[in-house]
Amino acid sequence: MLVPYFSRIPTAFVRGTPWIWSYMSTTDDVLRWNGLHIISLIPLGITGLIYIFGRHSWGFYVAFAGYVAATSFVYYHQGNPPGPDDFLGCIVFPPMLAFASGVCGAVALAAQLIVQKRRSQITNAST
Repeated sequence: MLVPYFSRIPTAFVRGTPWIWSYMSTTDDVLRWNGLHIISLIPLGITGLIYIFGRHSWGFYVAFAGYVAATSFVYYHQGNPPGPDDFLGCIVFPPMLAFASGVCGAVALAAQLIVQKRRSQITNAST
């Protein structure tokens, strides 16, 4: 839920650090603006479980990188300047971020499985 704020760090060098926390003045603001971001964390949770129980790490790391990149891209202009459609960022963006993260994680997981299968074929052929 904090990634939208972390994604603002590079832009804070231009706009100043108070801009990072402009939507997070109280705990109620955090829950109101970020409540639906739990949806966007579902692919990270799935790839995290695959990493923990299946020992396939690429999917999780790439899903997280894709999540951070998509969040940085989507939230770059969000709320600056403040507008009447800023509330859409807490409704429309989470499913978009979940999709981006899920696609990145799925592609990385598939790539890791293919690489592992090829390595095992090469190992079996050489013995």
